Amino acid sequence: MMKKPTYLSCLLGLLLLPACNSSNQELTQSPKKQQSSVDVLVFHNGDIITVDDNTKFSISQKEKYAVLVEGDTIKQIAPKVKIDYIIDQKYANSNNYNVQYLNLDGKTLMPGFIEPHAHLQLTAQAGSVKNLMPCLPNKYQSQLYDDYGWFYYPKDENGKSPTCYLYLHDAIASVTNEEQDSGNWLLGNGLDPSRMLWEAPSEEHPYKLNDNRDFLKFPMNYLLNKDDEEITNNPVFIFDQSGHLAYANMRAFKDTGFCNAKISADQIKSLSKEAQAMVDNAYQTIDQSITLECEGTKDEMMANQEVLKQLCFDDGSVGIAENDQGKWQYSGLISEASAYMIFANAMLSSNNSKQTNIRNMIKHAPDASLNSGCPLANSHAAPGTISPDEHKKLMTTMKYILNTSSQQGVTTFVEGGTTNEMAANYINLVVNDEADTRIRSLYDWREVNKNTTRISMNDKTYKGMFSAEGIKLWSDGSTQGCTANLMDEYSEDGLCEVNPDGHTDYNQEQIQNNLQNLADCGWYFNIHANGDQAITDSAGALINMYDSSRQNVSDCKDNLNDMNYSQLHHTIIHSTVNQNGDSRLNINKEIPLNDKAKECLKQANGNSIVETYCIARNYLPNLSSSHLAGHIAYWGESMKNELGDNRGNNIAPMGDESKAQIPFSLHSDLSISPLYPLWFIEQAVTRETWQYPNLSDSDAHVLGSKQKISVEDAIKAVTIVPAQQHNIGDKLGSIREGKLADLIVLDKNPLDFGSDGEYKSTEIHTINVECSFISGKEVDWYNLPLLQDNIEQKETSNCQTSPERLSQL
Repeated sequence: MMKKPTYLSCLLGLLLLPACNSSNQELTQSPKKQQSSVDVLVFHNGDIITVDDNTKFSISQKEKYAVLVEGDTIKQIAPKVKIDYIIDQKYANSNNYNVQYLNLDGKTLMPGFIEPHAHLQLTAQAGSVKNLMPCLPNKYQSQLYDDYGWFYYPKDENGKSPTCYLYLHDAIASVTNEEQDSGNWLLGNGLDPSRMLWEAPSEEHPYKLNDNRDFLKFPMNYLLNKDDEEITNNPVFIFDQSGHLAYANMRAFKDTGFCNAKISADQIKSLSKEAQAMVDNAYQTIDQSITLECEGTKDEMMANQEVLKQLCFDDGSVGIAENDQGKWQYSGLISEASAYMIFANAMLSSNNSKQTNIRNMIKHAPDASLNSGCPLANSHAAPGTISPDEHKKLMTTMKYILNTSSQQGVTTFVEGGTTNEMAANYINLVVNDEADTRIRSLYDWREVNKNTTRISMNDKTYKGMFSAEGIKLWSDGSTQGCTANLMDEYSEDGLCEVNPDGHTDYNQEQIQNNLQNLADCGWYFNIHANGDQAITDSAGALINMYDSSRQNVSDCKDNLNDMNYSQLHHTIIHSTVNQNGDSRLNINKEIPLNDKAKECLKQANGNSIVETYCIARNYLPNLSSSHLAGHIAYWGESMKNELGDNRGNNIAPMGDESKAQIPFSLHSDLSISPLYPLWFIEQAVTRETWQYPNLSDSDAHVLGSKQKISVEDAIKAVTIVPAQQHNIGDKLGSIREGKLADLIVLDKNPLDFGSDGEYKSTEIHTINVECSFISGKEVDWYNLPLLQDNIEQKETSNCQTSPERLSQL
């Protein structure tokens, strides 16, 4: 939470955006001089959270310690009297140093937060699409309005800011009631039937969450105008907040080419035997061409599904349903990135559409073209051209997002799925000094080959502000979106009746085949896996790659990683679902378990996924997990509904992981949830969740109390652990001599919150971030409320420094 001044907030991104002194600190900052001297900064008179294994985790103000920073590096953590002596001996009488002091005045110094998995450009691009995201619990929503209101709730032409939504009907109507010329696409982002009821419950209509089963079975029936009539003049496309589902009307399917798709006899013969049999059963031929329509018999539509999946979709699918006339048709449910791309290209083909260069604006979609054999008429539109004004606005929005993130204490932002075009934009931000956090990128695995050059933090060109050494792959979909790859089906009593088996993007063998060449060249991996089967497959693939990695290093482009593949840190992103039972890892070459793995298994509490990590770390000692804290706070009741009480209560099993000494981090997956590391700490410690639409503080209840963790573990999960996971733990993540001085100042110490502390753990989100430093330099912050009015004004620092040494306090 930013401290408020005493004076005066894919189909993601379908439209390219045209985006005080504290009372106890009276010293004024000296003007910055144009000089070649080295800046020296001393932080003193406050608590210090080091997060360092080599020293005390936390040092209280009473111990009178200080931190000495020279240039961009932490030089010393020592008693203040020792720091004063060093200043006198080395710096005081030399013109080569500019010494400044920052009196913390009882506040807390700690390492900057590291966001280990988020999406910067995709989030910025989503700002052009109507925001349908559900309201957050009240205590978070009010803070979101203050800090990110400029982005999530921008003012309209009348100066009025929209509000968040609680009900599906209201959110959908805001899109479908929009007046547009015929043929223009009506777009929305963030609809969430896993949380939002259809309408407010009443005696006449006591709506329940499971009523949304009908919506997921046939969303096309619900994408209606204000008179509850079908929209025939405009295609409608609405993106689910999970990032793995979307909803479209029949006009969207027609404009995309689904309703008159010609399939040649040669194309039919190229299908799998199972698909050919489905075609023969439905159309009584595999030797002649056929035409796929949007309506037909059940057998025909099932055959259409399979034909299109094999010819058009890499990891996606489209749903079918029976209509009121007893015929079958496309239901309007769309799953995964490659299916979204079909619709994105149709938008490019629309003469009246203002959407441009959509290809890189789709969640998880690479630059590569679609399957050339896809028969849909509008599936191969060429990328559009981004105008200079549109690109400038996109870059400005990303700059503001990074600055807003800095005001929440973020000093390193990890982009979880970069295309080449995105990487170029991030480099642009850095070289123009418009990135207020470091940016570390994971390339989408489809964007990289053996000639792609890794950029390390040691690269002098970008001075550590941009780096790219990791790879991202998606192995399944979303738990709350009914598309996780599960060992056991979704609960028959829950919302996911339409898709009880979940969804598999890639199984273990496919993951290994997709990534093996990159493992040979020494990239580190982040694999998206929500379901327990996806987690197990991902771990198994990573282990089996170890057997054959580094065998073809001569094929790599002179950028072989100095670290052995098995010693690199690899991470399973989300790692959400688990249950009691033994691990089901499938490993090619088993080796005896070491003592550490045996002890880990003893502490695993019978948790099958924790056991999977215990065994996997016997091969890959730095494999770990990263959890979306919002899954607990915002989707906790949804998880119980869809998975049952046992699996639902134990999502993101950090309590069991902590006991088994398996590291984990916490992330936002921005724009899926807002980026607030202090919220993540609170959410992991309290495991509070809410049942929508009841979002007051008194409505909160605990989701799986045994999975709670300590504040100390939660702090590690947003500092040192994500630094290690991204193989930069030697440079960032803790206050240690020799590390880079990426630091933040908080107005309160998070360790003072909890049962034994001064404050309640449910109040951690109220802590203010006073200031942020990257490489020892304070980050200038924008006045966030003024961004609502497109006014770019910098704030006065909350952390004033002085060349004067204060007397020992």
